[in-house]
Amino acid sequence: MTVYEIRVIFYTWIKQKIEIPRNYDPVEKRISSQLLKLDDITVHSQAVTWNEAKDLCKMKGQKMLTLDTPEKFNAITNLLTDFLTGDYWLGLHDINSGSTTEFYWDDCKPLAPSDWTIWDSVGNEPDKPSTQRCIRIFFGHWRTVDCNIPRSYICEQQKAPCPYRSLLNMDVTKNSSISFLEIAADIESCKAVCDNIFTSDKSCWGILISNNNTLSCNLIISKEAPKRRPANGFNLYVKDCMKVSVDNTTVAVQSRTEAYPVSTCPVIDNVEENTTVISCQNLLKSTLPSTPTSSDVNLDNDHITTAFNLDTQQELILSIRNIKNSLTVNKSETSTEIRKKISVYESRTSAVSMGLIGTIVIVSVILFPIVSDLASFIQRRNKITI
Repeated sequence: MTVYEIRVIFYTWIKQKIEIPRNYDPVEKRISSQLLKLDDITVHSQAVTWNEAKDLCKMKGQKMLTLDTPEKFNAITNLLTDFLTGDYWLGLHDINSGSTTEFYWDDCKPLAPSDWTIWDSVGNEPDKPSTQRCIRIFFGHWRTVDCNIPRSYICEQQKAPCPYRSLLNMDVTKNSSISFLEIAADIESCKAVCDNIFTSDKSCWGILISNNNTLSCNLIISKEAPKRRPANGFNLYVKDCMKVSVDNTTVAVQSRTEAYPVSTCPVIDNVEENTTVISCQNLLKSTLPSTPTSSDVNLDNDHITTAFNLDTQQELILSIRNIKNSLTVNKSETSTEIRKKISVYESRTSAVSMGLIGTIVIVSVILFPIVSDLASFIQRRNKITI
């Protein structure tokens, strides 16, 4: 190990000891999303090249780690004790072989200039964009390096839904970004709803139940994972959306010694600019009473909720089924099928020409017997006259 790397390690260790909150709870991570999914992360101790790591993650149905938010970084740090002292491949890589950089994650999400980063400032990273195009996290900071140097790697996979953690005698800290949706249903039915609703900027992070009423629940709708507080008489079910495990096994892999990342990025999604995002929460509300009466509104010092009564689990399942049905395209209502059933005027030149030719043919077929009979009639009349 060089003197420079020793200096980097010491500098980074001191800095991280100051900046990382050691009492951070992974349940309270704030990972922006809509429909929350479990982030299943696996740290592999086997040392491989960047391209070999990409192949191994793909073999497992996973991607190389995307580390794009400080909340995700802190959550992994608290779940993986040696994350700040390790050396791992990330999915970040530079697809540009020139002097300028163009970074993408393994899932082809671009790294924008305004995005959160943790480049190593001591090494003036990224320092060699034309040759060092693969990114590792080295003692808590990103560094560029040649892609053919073996090191450990991290894979991840998004799975749905997030499991719930049960916390007795706990409530959530109220703020302006949190709202509550009260549903008259059992806990399992409430979980089913929470797993399937979101808004454009909020997600369902958990369920709050009062010990006095176990047949009703409050869904916690928030932009981020809510903080918790002790509260007698309440049970809190919060989504635990991150799992980190370590794999020390050695897997055979085809040798990949390329000094550059073999990437399929960028991938441009075929999405129109005016695409409308359909909110499952809005669709769910359309199946429930849209204007609650005063008796449906529950007010107290901590909660302002709107109550929707679903008497049975079957009704709840039917509501979710209505959401799915509303997203299903009815083939019989498409323009192609409708055109087969009705007569529609076509202004195209080719269509008008074909219609004119067809009309002429039909008229000719109808008039031909009449013209033939008329000619015979004229001939017979001429003979009689003579």
